[in-house]
Amino acid sequence: MARPREASLLRRVVRENKAAAYLAFGTAFLAAFAQVALPALTGRAIDVATGAAQGSIREIAWSMVGLALLTYALSWMRRWSSGLLATNSQHWVRVGLLKTLHRLDGPGQDDIVTGQIVSRSITDLNQFHMVLGSAPMFVTRALQLLATIVVMLTMDVRLTLLSLALMPLILWEANRSRTALYAATWVNQQTAADLASHVEQTVSGVRVVKAFGREDREIDRLDELGRYLYAVK
Repeated sequence: MARPREASLLRRVVRENKAAAYLAFGTAFLAAFAQVALPALTGRAIDVATGAAQGSIREIAWSMVGLALLTYALSWMRRWSSGLLATNSQHWVRVGLLKTLHRLDGPGQDDIVTGQIVSRSITDLNQFHMVLGSAPMFVTRALQLLATIVVMLTMDVRLTLLSLALMPLILWEANRSRTALYAATWVNQQTAADLASHVEQTVSGVRVVKAFGREDREIDRLDELGRYLYAVK
């Protein structure tokens, strides 16, 4: 579950990009039900072909073709609008971060560790882009799952329950692994930030390092940080 600050940021981002957000999640909603309707039409065609139901195979076939084209169009629109929403939102957050850094006074800017800012901002912005880009897809899959469960329950309750028997275990395992993945991600970000800080500070003080003959020491330190970074990955 998103923390209050993260949820507030997501709400502000959606408000700033209403058109792309409405288009992305609207097409995701429609695509979910279009994808569920296609197997239903297939089952209807089989029933008509075997004589279990009345109808026209030709009409059902053309309906399936039209529904497939509609699903393709909705999926394309969802992907395009999701990318637009993610890119515009990432740019909006990046500009906000830059404005925040510019508002810092002299002592505040002196306290900034450049490597930490660079590494963490890049990682967080990329993850933010990934979350917004995949959110409409997640909505489609969630709605598709719910609609499929409803259809399955109308057909056979026992088979539906048997099919869903492992779902609680899957959800429990996903929630349990989240803690370990979060800790590993945090360590990876911290290590990458340390490496970026060392590179920035070394480049900034390269003349001082050369003047005191400390090149080998700094090279060894960079090698140590690099090895530790790839070890935690």
